Amino acid sequence: MRKVIFALFCFFSWEMVFASSTYLVSMEPMNGSLLTPFRSQNNVYTIRLNEDASKLEFQYEIEDKEASVEILGGEYIEGQENKLVIQIQDETSKDIQEYVFYLEKENSQNVISNQELATSLELKKKEPIPHLKFIVISICFLFILVLFKFLIINYFLKGRKKDHLHKN
Repeated sequence: MRKVIFALFCFFSWEMVFASSTYLVSMEPMNGSLLTPFRSQNNVYTIRLNEDASKLEFQYEIEDKEASVEILGGEYIEGQENKLVIQIQDETSKDIQEYVFYLEKENSQNVISNQELATSLELKKKEPIPHLKFIVISICFLFILVLFKFLIINYFLKGRKKDHLHKN
């Protein structure tokens, strides 16, 4: 048992030793605000820019100071999907961690939730098919009838035949 536990430990320990350190420790926009608090394990965020901002200015800190960082985007252009992508690559393991920050402004239209969409479209419940209930009830009744015939009636008939044979 000890050998099995030791073998499992050796197999999984390389992952602990060589665990990726390609995470952002912190990210703080200077001319906007994060809509959700920053956590290094979450890779997608939305940043609301100030009205006068056309490019995101921010400060960040990475876990591994030796990792390479590539920053893509960060400009806000009206009517387009605006995002900032931060890619962090660990030099030893070549793991890449990517953080995406979607940019929006105060006056931009927010994405509506499913509940708002349902109420705005006034989705109505589907009407039941009127004759479907009759068909299902009929099929169930026939199934029960056939089951009753084979199980109950055949059981009693076989029992009578056996009794009749024993009497003779």
